[in-house]
Amino acid sequence: MRKSWFLAFLGTFITVVLTIGCGGGGGGGGGANPVGPIAAGDFSDLSGTVVFDGKPLANANIYLYSSDGALAAGIGQLSSANNSVREAIIGNLAPGQLHTSSGLDGRYLFSHVPVGVYTLIAVKDATHQFARTGVVVGAITEVPVEITPTGTISGSIAISGRTSLGGGGVYLQGTSYVALSDDSGNFTIFNVPANTSFSLRASLANFSLSTPLSVQVTPGVTSNVGALVLTVASIPGTGNISGTVTRTGDTTQAGTLVLLRKSTGEAVTVTLTDSSGTYQLFGVASGNYQLEFTADNYLIPTPVAVAVISGQTISAAAVTMSSKVVPVVIGNFTGAASKTQLLSGESDNRGINLLLVNNSGSFLVTTDNAGAFAFNVPQGIYRFLALAPFQVVSGPATVINSSASVSVPGTPPTPNFVVSPVTPVAVPTAKFDFTGVATKATRLNDENDDSGMTLLMDGGASLGVFSATTKSDGSFEFRGIPGGSYNFSVVGRYQLVSGPISITLKGNLVGNYPAQPAVAPTPFLVFAGLATKTVKLADESDDGGMTLLLTGPGGPFTTTTQTNGMFRFVGLKPGTYNFSITGRYELVLPSGNNGSDTVTIVTANVNRDYNARPTVAPKPLFQFTGIATKTLKLADEIDDGGMTLLLKGPGGPHTTTTLQNGNFKFSDLQPGAYQFSITGRYRLQVPASDNGSDSVAIVAADVVRSYNAQPSVAPAFYFAFSGSILKSPALDDEFNQGGINLLLANSSGSYTTISDINGNFKFNSIPAGAYNLSVQGRYRLTNPGASDTIALAGDISTGTYAVQPLLPVVGTLNGTTSKNQKIFPGEDESGVTVEISSTTPHRLFSATTDAVGSFSIPAVPIGNYQIKIISSSYRADAGPTTVTVVSPVTNFPTVNLIPLSLYTGSVSATQSPVTPRLRYILTNSVSGSRFETVSDSSGNIRFENIPPTPGNNYNFIVDPASGYALSAAVPAFSLPSKANLALGGVNVVFVAPGIDSVVVTPGVKVSAFGNNIASGPGALTRGFADWKEMPATSTPWVAGQADFEIANLSPGTYALKLSNPDGTSTSSGSFFIDLATPSFDGTSATFNSVTANWIPVPFAESYVVQLDSGPIVKILATSYTFKNLTANTSFNFRVRAVGLGLKGPVTSSAITTGRYAFPNPLERAAPFTWDASGDVHRWLPGQPLGPGSSLHQVPRQRRNK
Repeated sequence: MRKSWFLAFLGTFITVVLTIGCGGGGGGGGGANPVGPIAAGDFSDLSGTVVFDGKPLANANIYLYSSDGALAAGIGQLSSANNSVREAIIGNLAPGQLHTSSGLDGRYLFSHVPVGVYTLIAVKDATHQFARTGVVVGAITEVPVEITPTGTISGSIAISGRTSLGGGGVYLQGTSYVALSDDSGNFTIFNVPANTSFSLRASLANFSLSTPLSVQVTPGVTSNVGALVLTVASIPGTGNISGTVTRTGDTTQAGTLVLLRKSTGEAVTVTLTDSSGTYQLFGVASGNYQLEFTADNYLIPTPVAVAVISGQTISAAAVTMSSKVVPVVIGNFTGAASKTQLLSGESDNRGINLLLVNNSGSFLVTTDNAGAFAFNVPQGIYRFLALAPFQVVSGPATVINSSASVSVPGTPPTPNFVVSPVTPVAVPTAKFDFTGVATKATRLNDENDDSGMTLLMDGGASLGVFSATTKSDGSFEFRGIPGGSYNFSVVGRYQLVSGPISITLKGNLVGNYPAQPAVAPTPFLVFAGLATKTVKLADESDDGGMTLLLTGPGGPFTTTTQTNGMFRFVGLKPGTYNFSITGRYELVLPSGNNGSDTVTIVTANVNRDYNARPTVAPKPLFQFTGIATKTLKLADEIDDGGMTLLLKGPGGPHTTTTLQNGNFKFSDLQPGAYQFSITGRYRLQVPASDNGSDSVAIVAADVVRSYNAQPSVAPAFYFAFSGSILKSPALDDEFNQGGINLLLANSSGSYTTISDINGNFKFNSIPAGAYNLSVQGRYRLTNPGASDTIALAGDISTGTYAVQPLLPVVGTLNGTTSKNQKIFPGEDESGVTVEISSTTPHRLFSATTDAVGSFSIPAVPIGNYQIKIISSSYRADAGPTTVTVVSPVTNFPTVNLIPLSLYTGSVSATQSPVTPRLRYILTNSVSGSRFETVSDSSGNIRFENIPPTPGNNYNFIVDPASGYALSAAVPAFSLPSKANLALGGVNVVFVAPGIDSVVVTPGVKVSAFGNNIASGPGALTRGFADWKEMPATSTPWVAGQADFEIANLSPGTYALKLSNPDGTSTSSGSFFIDLATPSFDGTSATFNSVTANWIPVPFAESYVVQLDSGPIVKILATSYTFKNLTANTSFNFRVRAVGLGLKGPVTSSAITTGRYAFPNPLERAAPFTWDASGDVHRWLPGQPLGPGSSLHQVPRQRRNK
């Protein structure tokens, strides 16, 4: 459907609403005020306690709107209004539109509120709200607030004879709950507080619901109110306003808020500009007004004064708005990260969480399977780091303490970083929870709670870096991080007040930490006070309506005094301003420097009181009243009402309309000469020389006169003309004979009517005469021709006229959209606008998807169109951007939608049995992300801040290292955005191999005896010695026994770990491998020596040898000879290996020396003597041998001392 209906609605809808009135009805059990203390004076406080589920609720948003503010706020929240409207009305609250939050005790307070009637709204979230209308501030000071779940109101509007019903306004009287109808008249109002009575009103163009409908919703239920029949609502004596607003530098001019305000400060109506910047306001009462303009990120221009005259369309001066925001320059930082070692279950480089941090904020991305990453962030210098279980070890920038300083955009454009797992330890480190609250001691200007701060626990190379984000109440959670020493800090736009803190995590820790902006926030201040009129103009009775101008940083700014003279400028930057009053009054200062005042605002709000005086001397104002009687009434009239009276003179022209009894009144007239006349169907009945007008002199008193009026033309006889219409053929989007616009015209006037669903039509009270009958709109008359001549001298009933379509052949465009991942839990496929457009000729159509994503755009002229998706939350993934519409139906392929942003969620479960506390692992099979947590003492399992995923990508297991497994596998699952997914109860069983005893066969194998041992054939239990896997011996094993080779293990003590094929494992004590026992490789002896050789012992660094119990000798060789031994004696040769700090087992061998014998009888011993030491014998010199003799050395014999 076309967008133009929205602008038409705003102008007419609010005017009709204000004409009908905004009183009555309302939330909280009606508009009556509860009994409470009474306040006195022009200002009062309003307070109360916010309760939800029977308990005080902190951090609830509380809004206090004037009647006009509530209505404008509701329009600003419509999906058709863009962010500029919402921020203008909600974010930058004007006087009479106030906001606060409840404290920890649930209490809220509005202080120094001008006395008046307000609407009070409290919001916990979208589905839990409270509303009460008719709160009279000043009559009461205490209003309790009980927030309840919300419901939905749906229905439709209907107007007799009208088929196009788009843009009708439906609202809950006195509140900000507003909806618009679609082309079929259907509407839905979401998030309505339940169990609360409201008055429902509706209007479209000049039609409205004559009597408000009382409605009340049930929590979580859609209440259908059925069809609301609208009837004509006459708004006599009104005019229209049109104009244009241009936003410099903006590609579209749609969405500028245009607010019409009376000179007294009362808001009258509001609208939005269309894509060309054009706006229109309908049904505005005659008088003087000012137009105010607001758009997101644009300076507020000076208001435009406009005077509305009944029956005329006034063209307001064109307005140009200048931008006040410097665009943020976005840079790209892309590259790849590679892992030096893959963790268990990993096969590629996906799943590394990378973080960029500086004072502008923190940004997190995850690598894909190739390790690639891409940041799109504001340009600047950032700290780049990887979150646990990985750390940055090297890259194109210098890496210090596992992080690097990088520039965005990066140099080189594609940096490559290397990451490695956090250094593992042999014995798994205990893991703990670190939770608490981090509060913002001072908030930045765009924030209103403690959410969004990025917290880091930096454990260095051995522990890694962990991050958490604060929630709205400042709470944060680090779950299951290894014990040890960390550097705790807040990074990004905030920092800890005390600076980074060293924390040693030895158990679960809870703490509270204040934070402050990393850079000093620019304060936004208030300039307020009272402006009192020392002399009031004659048409005024209070101090309201003066236009105040404040020129300075970010300005100019304008506001209007309230009836008591109070004014308030909000959201001001520090600086020097010039303050003045414009229009009918000027500033009066004691210094005599009238006209302006200098206001310096530095660090605190400024309050000042001023006097004002008229810019010109006030003149007395008077009234001109009387009665105008119709001497002859026209046939369609029964009283003296409805005549349009015109008074020309000073300050005019002035217009009014006679009441039913003919009374009329002109007010606030300046002294002077006036000409009085009647326009339209009647004229003033006076002497001919006066030409239908009368001179009225108003000098020093009110004037009262009586007049007669007569028809402008002689009365005619009136008749009826009726017949029927047959569509031949009907357009594709029509199914009956209704909706044909017929025109009956001649030179004296024209008359229209519409055929009903059966094709019947009727003109009533038509003056006699000759007329031309034609068909307007989408059809034209074909029988008897394009028109027919009707001579009306009495009631006429003709036969059937044939009509045919005037528009080109049209078709219907059908299609669907599919949100591949929804942003909010319970969200359906509705709310996405599909728009098609063409430039030659210029055409624009749109439709909104229903709950299943279907859309249908009827009556589209066949041809080629551009198609696009319009949504503040989703964008099209891919697909055609053009469509060719054919008749009768064109089916467009499904458009897949991607959310612009998502919210993390949580996954929880309950362990049975509750002990022991076990570690659980959550992995994403697509992104590679891995999350860990530990069950608490009650068996509760919870993963926080888990990224959403559209497919069944998450897998939930017990950490195999715990020795436990799920008794039944949890199927892979998806996690919607902002969802809290409960897996329910999970049963765990001990499935790891149990070890009862360990036996070592030295140098051969180690044997483990126990249960749950996979003994083959096929899958086998694996064995690890200090994390090194040992080969299995020949299989199959004996049941309950696992055997592993240890020949390649160095001597020492080893921790034994067994792991089954399913990954579950267990450890039990240790086993010891000694150095091997030397094995002799031959021995030999003489009569006085023995020699032994042995095979080298692995890992031996030396050997120790000993003969019997003699001296111990340490050697490096694998053989040794003991000498100077007694002949024919048996000795025990002992040897052991020494190495790696160990002494191996001793082995021995018995070796016997040979007997001594002289070779012949001549052989004799040479005499010898002991030397001084008694250890070495020496040959005695000079002892000759006999002929043929030889000398043999006799074994040494030790002397007894």
